[in-house]
Amino acid sequence: MTQKRRFISCILVLAITLSLTNGLTARAASSVTITLRIEQDESMMTSPVQITLTDADTQTDYGLGLATGPVSSTATPLHALAKFMRQKGADNTTMKQYIAADFTYGSAYITGISIQGKCGEAPYGSAASGSQDNVYWGFTVNDAAPIDPVTHMGCAADQYTLKNNDTIVFYGLWNAWPAEDETLYSYFDKPAYTAQTDENIIVSLKGSGMTYDEQFHSIAYTKAVTGAAVTAAEYTSSDSMATEQNAVITALTGADGKAVLTFKKAGKYVLSASRRTADGKHFDISRPYAVVTVNSRREDPITAGNGDKNTAGSQPKAKAKKLAKVKKVKAAVKKSGKSKKSVILSWKKVSGAAGFKVYVSKKKKKGYKMKKNVKKNRVVIRLKKGTYYFKVRAYRRSKNKVLYGAYSNPIKVKVKRA
Repeated sequence: MTQKRRFISCILVLAITLSLTNGLTARAASSVTITLRIEQDESMMTSPVQITLTDADTQTDYGLGLATGPVSSTATPLHALAKFMRQKGADNTTMKQYIAADFTYGSAYITGISIQGKCGEAPYGSAASGSQDNVYWGFTVNDAAPIDPVTHMGCAADQYTLKNNDTIVFYGLWNAWPAEDETLYSYFDKPAYTAQTDENIIVSLKGSGMTYDEQFHSIAYTKAVTGAAVTAAEYTSSDSMATEQNAVITALTGADGKAVLTFKKAGKYVLSASRRTADGKHFDISRPYAVVTVNSRREDPITAGNGDKNTAGSQPKAKAKKLAKVKKVKAAVKKSGKSKKSVILSWKKVSGAAGFKVYVSKKKKKGYKMKKNVKKNRVVIRLKKGTYYFKVRAYRRSKNKVLYGAYSNPIKVKVKRA
């Protein structure tokens, strides 16, 4: 009887212990709230949105094959992306139409994203917008590609452990491989800016990339993004985005990655930026995102309302000086290789020009595409046999926009067989 009582007592103690443990576990249930954004080429697929993940969210595979149970106890970027897609109508049976993930090597690498549930269809996975080249899907955490401190390799979408207030950006970008062209994830130095009307504000555009050492360890780097078109558009809703078509301001970034913006009207604006490759077919930076709040400039208490004609704002606006037309374009052709020759173009300098854009076509009156963007009045272009026509025009930045001079007269160049 005594042994039986001891046995029952042990059972009761165990039950109470388990009950207390479960209660503590329930009270200690964790959650993490992050900000998610998705971009592809020149389009914003979703503006910044907050996603909260709980312990329960880490215990579902979302129809993607994510690990569950004791193996998975942390929230990852892929969990956040999948939960967002559930809000867009995906379920476990259709999730792969919204997110295409490759688990071939044991971790999840994103190969396609579509809010419309059209993964596998261009341009959501197999091809980039306007081209037939592959899309590279990457993600960043707080504007940097996460690297595993143990393996020194870049983290996959199901490997990084999310922390509260992280900002996650999934981005689809032209995959330059096997070419060696550089593509960069780009971001502004601030997520939000404040300015006054008629006040110059400076925004800095940065790009992050990845390289590898001899052991194939990942090495992240950051650099200024030059020659990118920064665009600002009116912020009308959380889905507002800035494009070349709706921009109220456009400015180019200089050699230091900085651009100057001046807003004439108070309000809220959304910022983005884009940069195309030399052939104009691809974007080689991802779309950045920021907002600008512009307040009305306060009147100067010394001069405002005193009847002085020279009070602030009364001065006539100086007209921006026009750039002259590029003249005296000359061309020389020299042997460059077995199948190509070097066309050396030169022209007369233009006063006030920050640089020159060179355009080429195989027809005299149409079909011109930008070939080179140079600072000096000389450029070397390698071309195969054929007849080509070139035009050149000067440009410079003037506060909140880019000013262009007139095109030069077309010059005809014949490249003969080497």
